[in-house]
Amino acid sequence: MLAVCGLLAQGAVPGTAWMMSNPVQAAGPISKRPDMVTAETEAAIERGMAYLGRTQSRDGAWRTKGSYGGSYPTAMTALAGLALLAGGNTPVEGKYSENVRRAVDYLLKQQPPSNNGLYANMAEESSVMHGHGFAMMFLGEVYGMERDPERQEKLKKSLEAAVKLTGQSQSQLGGWLYQPNSGGDEGSVTVTQIQGLRSIRNAGIHVPKSIIEKACKYIEISTNPDGGLRYQARGGGASRAPITAAAVAVMYNAGNYEHPVAKRALEYTKMFGKAVLVHAEISELTRGWVMAEGLVSTQLGLRGMPAVAEEIMIYRDIVLAELTGGKVHILHVSSAGGVDLIRQGRKRGVNVTGEACPHHFTLTDECLRTFDSNYKMAPPLRTQKDVDALIEGLKDGTLSVLSTDH
Repeated sequence: MLAVCGLLAQGAVPGTAWMMSNPVQAAGPISKRPDMVTAETEAAIERGMAYLGRTQSRDGAWRTKGSYGGSYPTAMTALAGLALLAGGNTPVEGKYSENVRRAVDYLLKQQPPSNNGLYANMAEESSVMHGHGFAMMFLGEVYGMERDPERQEKLKKSLEAAVKLTGQSQSQLGGWLYQPNSGGDEGSVTVTQIQGLRSIRNAGIHVPKSIIEKACKYIEISTNPDGGLRYQARGGGASRAPITAAAVAVMYNAGNYEHPVAKRALEYTKMFGKAVLVHAEISELTRGWVMAEGLVSTQLGLRGMPAVAEEIMIYRDIVLAELTGGKVHILHVSSAGGVDLIRQGRKRGVNVTGEACPHHFTLTDECLRTFDSNYKMAPPLRTQKDVDALIEGLKDGTLSVLSTDH
C-alpha cells in the first residue's frame, strides 16, 4: 500500500507545462526539480498515463494479464483510476478525464443489488476484498470531484452501501479476509479496507467509528516483539516490512498518532530503508473543524483547525525519525510552521521529506467567505503567509514532492 501511495505522490509531480498554467507561476519558477525527479522521470510518468489510456477495455476496465485466480478487473480499474487522478485528471477535466469517467461507470456496475454493497466482478474474480477496498478509495476521491448532482448522489449511495458491506465483513478480531464474510482476517486486506474507509470519510460520508477502532486493535494484536507486523493476528510468522509500513500509515490515518505501535513499526521499517508516509494531525485539537482557525473563521463564526494541530505532529514525527533513524514523509503540508519544522529537521540530518498540494499554495482561507464547500480541504486552506511559505519551501527543496492529494 505504501508503495502505491508513494507512486501516486511521485506521479503527481507535474512538468513545465503545468507550471506555466498555474497561478503559482507569478511567485517565480521552482529553482530545481524535487529529489530523484528528472526530465526522464516526468516523461516516464506521461508514458505511463498514455499506456493506461490506450489499454483500457471497452467496458471501462483494466485487467491483469496474470493467471493467478483471475484477471481482477475491480482492483486493476480502481488502481489505474487512482493513477490517472494523481496525474491531474478528474471525471470532468484533464487529458484522460474520459478514461476516469469510464472507470467510475465500470466500478458502479460491479455493485449490483445482489452484491449487497460489494464492488466485485464475481465472474472474473476469486478474491474480492482487495478490489473492494481499492474501489472505495478511488470512488471516495471521485465523489468530491463530480459536478453532476445526479451522478454525485449515485456515488454517495454506492459508497454508503460499500461502507455497510465492509462493516458486516469485519472479523471478530477487527480485520478482513479475501471474501466478504467475517470468518477470517489478514493484514494486507485489512489495510486496503481502512484506506478505502478513510477516503470515504474524507469525502464527508459517515463511517462508523467502531469499525475503525476494531481495525486499529487488529493491527495492535498483529504486532510481533520486534515491532513488525505479521501476516495474521491469530497466526505466528515473521514480521513483514510492507504490511508494517502500511500499518503505520493506517494508524495515522485512523487518528492514532500517538500509539506505541506506530513508533515500534517505524523502528522496524528502518531495517528495510522504507519511508513511512504520515498525515499530521492531533485529533483532540481538530474535532468538529470546518476550516482553518484564524481571522476568517472567527469572522464567519465557523470552528477552525489550528495550525499547531499539524505542526505538533510534524515535530513529533521528525523527532521519532531522528531517534529511530527511520525515514518519514509528511503528506500535504499546509502551514508555514510545518515547512519550517521540516527545513530545520533536514538541516540536522533527519531523514524527513515533505510535500505540498496545488490548492494549498494557490488558495487561501479567504475563499471560504463564499461558503462554497468545494473549498473545504483536509488539511484546510490557510493564510497568505502559509501560501508564501509553501512556495518558498518548494523553491528551496524543503518540500520535494508536489501531490494532487488523491
